[in-house]
Amino acid sequence: MPLELEGFEPKQFSWEEKIQRELKGGAFPLVPAQKSIMLKLHQLAGVEEIFRAYKKGYPGFLLADDVGLGKTFAAWAGILKIVESSNQTWKILIVCPLGVVANWRSSIQWMGTNRWVDEVVILNYERLGKIFEAKPCKGVKKLSKRDLARRGTASEEFDIVLFDESHALKNLTSLRAKFSVKLYGSAKMIFWLSATAGQTPLELGYLAPILAKKTGDRALTTKDFEQWCVDNLPGVSRGEFGAWAWAGGTEEEEKVHQLLFDPDTNGVKPALRRRASDLAGWPEVNRIVHWVELDYETQRLYKLAWKEFKKALEGVGTLSKQRAALVKSEAVIRLRQKSSLLKVADSIELCLELLDNGRRVAISCEFLATMDAMEEVLRKKGISYARVDGRCANGSQLKEAERLRYQRGDAPVILFNVVEGISLHEGEANNGGNNVPRSQIDHDLRWSAIQTHQIDGRSHRNGKFAQVYWVVAKDEFPGSGKSLHPRR
Repeated sequence: MPLELEGFEPKQFSWEEKIQRELKGGAFPLVPAQKSIMLKLHQLAGVEEIFRAYKKGYPGFLLADDVGLGKTFAAWAGILKIVESSNQTWKILIVCPLGVVANWRSSIQWMGTNRWVDEVVILNYERLGKIFEAKPCKGVKKLSKRDLARRGTASEEFDIVLFDESHALKNLTSLRAKFSVKLYGSAKMIFWLSATAGQTPLELGYLAPILAKKTGDRALTTKDFEQWCVDNLPGVSRGEFGAWAWAGGTEEEEKVHQLLFDPDTNGVKPALRRRASDLAGWPEVNRIVHWVELDYETQRLYKLAWKEFKKALEGVGTLSKQRAALVKSEAVIRLRQKSSLLKVADSIELCLELLDNGRRVAISCEFLATMDAMEEVLRKKGISYARVDGRCANGSQLKEAERLRYQRGDAPVILFNVVEGISLHEGEANNGGNNVPRSQIDHDLRWSAIQTHQIDGRSHRNGKFAQVYWVVAKDEFPGSGKSLHPRR
């Protein structure tokens, strides 16, 4: 590697490493296991269910265990068992959010591969289009991502495709979903990993291969999935203006759950869902709403923010639909960011109280400005802290170094704004984590129930309890009709 290019070497299992290896004419090397990973009983049971579904001809498997139950290790162990049983080589593609790429890389390094693994590529969802890019020809215009999703074909076929945090595919009209579905045809086995697979049946279209197999229907496409929902799922119908909608209640939700997770007529499960309560001795996550009362000055600042918010929305009705949506979104984000800053002192006060009670504290924030403000207060009080945000999530070494400072006790507090791909539980065995009890403060509650559930599982996971506190302003403010937290 020339000196000028040092530091730009392709990461292990990256698309660029694959291209570089092919240009050199090399083969994918065997990856020896770096650590001795002992799967827990529920993970071993998951591996057996995965293998059984594969042997019975299912084209895929949904592993929907709750956050913190170890889906990554169970899924990779299931893949290794499948490829070892086949006596033929397999190419494996793992698609995940950007912040989870480093976790998958380390997990595969820890568990290793075997001689039947011919290729492993890890891509984040935003780069999935790379597989559909053809070699550029002189005079031919390069296709956009949208054109690739509509017309492109994969330049590489993979035998196993795994989608982590697969709820990212719930919108079948998105580019990532269109790229992903194009990979289904050539794959011998598809894995979907998500603790929050979907909130309505209409968000389960990406699971069409196993749903069709379960009900004995022909292979489904995204175009006929809605009609399949009408035929098989209660509560699905066309709305007044022609859009598909779901109006089911608790009883209908249970029927959908049975369709996904109950065994078929042969006793085979194409999907698995376990909660912590299903495992002996594993505690359920507990959330406490931590109400804060704002003083006169803070209320005044919120009223000013609310006034600016209302002013920003004036005249939206005269704008185009697209422009109006953008203006509204910007106004809401600014209001939420300002509201977040007004609660900083209250969250830090709760943090100090928890530290005094012998806890290590993880604080979830949504905005960088809020994290900056918290950093300043912690520095003044002489409290060491770690920080993981989107700016360091791309660099796995920096992210991991900050995380381990907290896990090993060098920093009693960690500030983070990532939603997935980080473990902050006590007693992390493989990295020398300490056994000091954890607590987590959700300073900014997300509007997405899926994101909130994911965040609450950052500290409460792997069978280790961590009390979660939701910081919410208590009072309604005169003139606005709104609370400080927009979820109310």
